[in-house]
Amino acid sequence: MVNSWLKKAKNELLHIKLNFESQQRKRRLQKELFAEYNNVVKIDCEVSKKWYGNSYGGFFVAPDYINKNSVVYSFGIGKDISFDKKIMKNHGCQVFAYDPTPNSIAYVKTLNNIPLFDFHAIGLADYNGDTEFFLPKIGVSGSLKNHQFLQNKEAVSVEVMTLDSIMQANGHSSIDVLKIDIEGSEYAVLEDILRKELDVKQICVEFHDRFFDEPPKSFEIIEKLRSTGYCIFGVSQGYEEVSFIKL
Repeated sequence: MVNSWLKKAKNELLHIKLNFESQQRKRRLQKELFAEYNNVVKIDCEVSKKWYGNSYGGFFVAPDYINKNSVVYSFGIGKDISFDKKIMKNHGCQVFAYDPTPNSIAYVKTLNNIPLFDFHAIGLADYNGDTEFFLPKIGVSGSLKNHQFLQNKEAVSVEVMTLDSIMQANGHSSIDVLKIDIEGSEYAVLEDILRKELDVKQICVEFHDRFFDEPPKSFEIIEKLRSTGYCIFGVSQGYEEVSFIKL
């Protein structure tokens, strides 16, 4: 009983810390990136939207297009399921959650059984197989991409799958909400989704342009999403969490 209470308290303190740090980063990014990002990462369709989750782990969603039968995928859990909890609470639908990070797997094991939360220790990529997964210097989330915030010498082997392979394994032909927070691998995954013309209604993605010393990687994929019928309906304060819908 005591151990369970301590784990819960530690998780709550971690969420408070991550949420505070996220709010600070978003305020800083808003000031730094406004001129560059404002012309590209901008809302271009109006739908009813709500923010689901806390500042650290949340995204805008269009709730009018979600119901108890909706198919929801959540890639990149870390140690925060505030987004997933809001989806399950508000709509009563199952969330298929994926994260191969050792810290995330350990965190999910501390949670009480959540009937609608279906977790798998598998990563999302644009190929199938086992691959190196680089661990973070600080924080929770690792990545398939070896960027500046990771421990270059420390990696573990994880299983990764493409979205269409995961959908096939679950018997899904379409997705109502797809959340992607995969620490720099989102660009290749989104390219794969568009190339295969997968049927996804809403895409909520965190872009990690800050990890790479080059022009914003998100701009090209955003324009590709627009060219295939997606429009942006929600953007977070720091321009990192962007929500798309195909109407």
